[in-house]
Amino acid sequence: TGTARGALTAAALAAVALLSTITACDTAAARSRRAPERVGSRLVDSLHALGDALYGRAEWDSGRVVLRRGLAAARAVADTASEAWFLNRIGMAARQLGELDAARRDLEAAHALRHRRSPPSDLWDTHNALGLVAWEQGRLRDAAALHDTALAEARMSRDRALISKSAQNLALVQRELGDMADARERIDTAVAAARDAGNARTLGTALNNKGMLEIAWGHPAEALPLLAEARRQYASIEYRPGHVNALGQVASAYEALGDFASAFAAADSAIALARTLGMRQEEAGSLELLASIHRSAGEPRKALAIYQQAETINR
Repeated sequence: TGTARGALTAAALAAVALLSTITACDTAAARSRRAPERVGSRLVDSLHALGDALYGRAEWDSGRVVLRRGLAAARAVADTASEAWFLNRIGMAARQLGELDAARRDLEAAHALRHRRSPPSDLWDTHNALGLVAWEQGRLRDAAALHDTALAEARMSRDRALISKSAQNLALVQRELGDMADARERIDTAVAAARDAGNARTLGTALNNKGMLEIAWGHPAEALPLLAEARRQYASIEYRPGHVNALGQVASAYEALGDFASAFAAADSAIALARTLGMRQEEAGSLELLASIHRSAGEPRKALAIYQQAETINR
């Protein structure tokens, strides 16, 4: 179709631009004889900016190409701080691609370079990422310890948004460990810190996570106003991916309350929005949620058909 050809053309142009930028940087470095350190530093800076931009757009594979070039350039000019940054970003990209062992290796290498030499916010970046990897690997005690360390570093940096993020992650891990009292204290800390930070996205996520925990603790009615406020925060910055997650939690809350009509409506909205945004993983998750609601409503055949749709996406 015309849309598909347009997407391919845009992707091809982006790839050409990416290769041209890298080639130009490499050529400049190779030709420089007067000030190789200065040109090397410019190369590191250029690849840093390009890699960060690609990472921010969730272009993990092309981002890693640039980040690995940047890592080599940083090592060539003995720029330890940049080397640590590139290793950290490479590890985070590997996590996004499901390569958890590689992610852990690169992040631990970044930490070894940053240890005791970097500001708390940089150490937070590595410990937070390592905590997420440990969590996804099922090493819950390690994850809790890493997020606790990250929380301490966030407090040292006095960054309220980082405090909120660490407290949220720690609360979610503690909930899986069964430490309900600690999880509740941490999620309340996360919401309060996000309000202080004045960051709508961070506050929306904190409220969404608190709503999810209230559902898990058997309080779905208390979750609904939290989720409504989360959606208002996302709407204020037009952060549509946040709405997908919040709508899923709203559907879960209504399912727990036995209000299946409202649960179906929220799940359908989450699926439609995920499709519009091209969020395939979230679309599959929302379909699985919808299937669960149909099963709870006594409609196993519909549930099975919807599960099969989700499996098709997950393949």
